[in-house]
Amino acid sequence: MERRTVPGESAQGDEGEVREILERLAAEDSDFAAEVRSTFVRDPFEVVSKEPIVGLVRERAAQASGREPGYTGSAGWMDAALLAAAGIPTVVYGPGGSGAHAAIEWVELDDLEVLRRVLLSTAEEFCA
Repeated sequence: MERRTVPGESAQGDEGEVREILERLAAEDSDFAAEVRSTFVRDPFEVVSKEPIVGLVRERAAQASGREPGYTGSAGWMDAALLAAAGIPTVVYGPGGSGAHAAIEWVELDDLEVLRRVLLSTAEEFCA
């Protein structure tokens, strides 16, 4: 099974949570047997809204799109966690669309142009 870790949780805590569930199942059904063994762990990613990179991306996104971007969270894992763990200022921003990793995956084409402008202007200022 896959158990994703979200900000505020630890791999050890998650493993203990799954172990408790399995122990309850085994207590209810003598034929049930399972073991917990972590084979791959990815740390969660969270960025504080006060971080300079967040403010800059929000500013550039508002300028490029004409609307204020929102904040959201996601249970999906992204390379942003690796970048942030390496000390690289990181924020996740992208185009609207749907169907990530599905047979039909799409983005709004107009959003791609906005994304291009946001990424370029952000990099030009942040890396200057």
